[in-house]
Amino acid sequence: MSRFIIHHIKQLKRQWITLPFLLFFPIILVGAVALLFYSWIQPVTETPLTIAIVDNDQSEETVLLSTLLTDSNTLAEHISMIQLTTDEAKTQLAQQKIIGYLSLPTNFTETLYNGERTNIAITADPAHQNEILLLKQVVDRIANYMNLAQANLLLINETAHALHYTDETRISLIKTHLLSYFTRFFAKEQFMPHEEVENIATANPVNYYMLSVIFSLLIIWIFLLQQWLLRETPQSITWRLRLYNVGLIKPLLAKAALCLLIPLPLATLFIYVMRAYAQLYWLPSDYVKIFVLLLCVTLIFCCHLLCIELLCQPKRAMPLQLVYTLYIIISSGAILPSAYLPIRMPSYSQQAFEQLSQVILYERTYAEFLPLLSTLLVSIFLGFMLLKWKERTL
Repeated sequence: MSRFIIHHIKQLKRQWITLPFLLFFPIILVGAVALLFYSWIQPVTETPLTIAIVDNDQSEETVLLSTLLTDSNTLAEHISMIQLTTDEAKTQLAQQKIIGYLSLPTNFTETLYNGERTNIAITADPAHQNEILLLKQVVDRIANYMNLAQANLLLINETAHALHYTDETRISLIKTHLLSYFTRFFAKEQFMPHEEVENIATANPVNYYMLSVIFSLLIIWIFLLQQWLLRETPQSITWRLRLYNVGLIKPLLAKAALCLLIPLPLATLFIYVMRAYAQLYWLPSDYVKIFVLLLCVTLIFCCHLLCIELLCQPKRAMPLQLVYTLYIIISSGAILPSAYLPIRMPSYSQQAFEQLSQVILYERTYAEFLPLLSTLLVSIFLGFMLLKWKERTL
């Protein structure tokens, strides 16, 4: 097999003029595509949604409630509340300055103290269906709070009646409890709970797309080298080798080894440069994990290209290998993150790129090799069986 590798290296030396083009043209192409998607998925800074609150009661309790709701630190970052009158709220809603407003009815506090049911009216723009859900969530939070507060107020009211408190003392006690309840409730860290989901592509876009370019280049380089070696090895040479009892295994293994000999060290070098640029901290074991992940995905890819070459005629193999290469790059989430794809496209490249992202970008101290190793063993076994079958049919 070493003789075949030396022979292919000599072929590369004779084509030293076109070899740099073979390596650098994909860098320009993939870099341009990555830059396009980078500019496309950049998060757009949106202005907060504005909700108005109309206080028709104007009691001490509702004034405090309105003030706490309009506090910018109370609500989530994407929602802000302002106090308006009914006429002002209608005008700003018509001008689309607010997405809607909620109205506290007259005698709201008195109804609350008496344990009676009260309604908070919602007026919103029908054109903002998704934003209306946020407005409803705000009202639901207030309603839940009112249910808890009203139950405590009724208990205090009944206890005060049983102890024969004066009406002035009873109302003062209820009001004090309600105001303290307001303060404790809105002193929480968040009025509206929200869940933060980090998108790796938008959280570290530069580092993410540097890694995606390297990963895509690794796949493309292997494909181009495989096609170049296939062109430099015509079918007539294969038949001559068969006359000297030279099977298909050694030439194909030599071709696969050469396909890894140049792209894999280059990809490893580029990742090291990316580490220095991004100032990432890696342990010595991280270098081993990264190299093993790259080696696994390249070996699997080479095995699959080999299987396509063995199963199809040369004229049909090249288009199928090209389509398969594009599928591997797209499904990996390297160019376009998986979250933006219309359907999930499971593949070993997606597993490999995800593990590389976690180890390289998030500095995770472990990697899951079992799925990739299982796929590699199955691919090697399938390629070996196809080689044996092909040798018998020749």
